[in-house]
Amino acid sequence: MGALTAGALMAPTAGANEAAWRIETTPNPAGATLSQFESVSCAKEALCFAVGDSSQGAATSALVEAWDGTAWSLQPVPAPTAPASAGSPTSSALYAVRCVTPRACTAVGGYSSSSAALPLVYHWSGGAWALQSAPSPPHAKTSTLFGVACTSARACTAVGDFGTSHAASLGFAERWNGRIWSLEQVPGPSGSTGSQLVGVDCETASRCIAVGSYHGAGGSLLPLGELWAGGAWAPTTSVTPSGATLAAFNSVRCGGPTTCTAVGFYQAANGATDTLAELWNGKTWAVEPTPNPAGASTSFLEGVKCLSPKSCEAVGYYEKGVANFTLAEAWNGHKWVTQATPNRPGASDSFLYSVTCTSLTACSAVALYQESNKSFTLAERYSG
Repeated sequence: MGALTAGALMAPTAGANEAAWRIETTPNPAGATLSQFESVSCAKEALCFAVGDSSQGAATSALVEAWDGTAWSLQPVPAPTAPASAGSPTSSALYAVRCVTPRACTAVGGYSSSSAALPLVYHWSGGAWALQSAPSPPHAKTSTLFGVACTSARACTAVGDFGTSHAASLGFAERWNGRIWSLEQVPGPSGSTGSQLVGVDCETASRCIAVGSYHGAGGSLLPLGELWAGGAWAPTTSVTPSGATLAAFNSVRCGGPTTCTAVGFYQAANGATDTLAELWNGKTWAVEPTPNPAGASTSFLEGVKCLSPKSCEAVGYYEKGVANFTLAEAWNGHKWVTQATPNRPGASDSFLYSVTCTSLTACSAVALYQESNKSFTLAERYSG
């Protein structure tokens, strides 16, 4: 969900490990002027799903593609169905997907109608994608799901935000018990004026951590962590890097019990936007120093995946000059190290929003690239 800007192609210097990341060919719907991936998840190395949206003119539709170990292919998904009071759906998009087995994947997002914006949920059971009904918070005019985590086919948690006619947007959560999605109240930090949840991961079915951002006193943007334990959500005490004027989390993944990593960005006192990573140890957040590409004016980490407390992969993008480039960083248990990643040849901008790994030597990252005022899906695979 990063910002898109246009610019001339500027290829950064290749690193020694650039050969480990390779661009893969991905199809785009015929006639689409904008296609992008927002999230990727793999049930196994030879079965991954990437989700996002594509547009033809003013119409935007949910996009799903599958990786079978050899190639990516477009997948059919049913059109959303809205309540009669909301009118016919006009657009849809998917922002997150999570697979727990080859026969259990869940994708979430949102769709719009003539009078409302509502949560969107699809479930994969091994043969086709099917719609699931997901409720909106009471009195919500708009509600969208941006993150999802599952510990089994019968236990998923999704998070997002909703807005009413009289208040700023607020974070909310829903839980799947194998039969229905049920709303869960998520209290914001004391004194907050608005909040958004964009990522979630669950260590167990009864313990989850959700992340995003909130507006504190004076309207400052601050990183937000919410913990589900003991049957209720509660805000955690957030941390911002020293001297930061604002900060936010974009994604979170857990590498073990009470060991979770959240990534995002913060704005330094000098005005530069830098990458952010923080470790949750079950009780407190702690900032982990992350590198930023030399000469970059802005750097963002958008997605993260952890296989253990000593192994995480994070992806994002950075702006240098008038162009945007892909970014990947790896955590080795002691520090974050930048990995060189390719950018789409001939593209004006290239981005990475999400990453998933099935082993230390097999990861997939997705987002989009821009060329000739159009956007196209981008997927890269790590085999280092």
